[in-house]
Amino acid sequence: MSDIQYQNVTISVTNANPGQKIKVLLAPLAPQSSQVAWSTGAPMAASAGMQLTASGQPLPLQQLNITGTALTFLTSSAGGSSGALQFNFQLSLAGAGGPQFFTLSAPNDPNVLVTAALVGQLPQVINEAPTTLQWPS
Repeated sequence: MSDIQYQNVTISVTNANPGQKIKVLLAPLAPQSSQVAWSTGAPMAASAGMQLTASGQPLPLQQLNITGTALTFLTSSAGGSSGALQFNFQLSLAGAGGPQFFTLSAPNDPNVLVTAALVGQLPQVINEAPTTLQWPS
């Protein structure tokens, strides 16, 4: 059995409109690759867990769903929020044996900009096509 390794990641979303659903999908690079999943961090560690921060205005978040392979944010159009929304979501990735590569995709409205930044790496734009990222060493 391989040891589970953890890496912090920040998902940034800009130009989302109230009432939109934003998804970010996670997958190993190939089916035979080491598995990877969204996580709150290492158990029993001084992990920050998850943190959601909005920029400029309160975030009208109606629902947040997290599975091992998908993050789904459903913003609310109720409450009078108007204009583009911007927010950051910090959490961890968990991988068996420290996977070398994995992919992220964001099958959303093309006007919504999603980026992902792992510790020590520059943010990368994530769109509908899977984007390959390297597990930090």
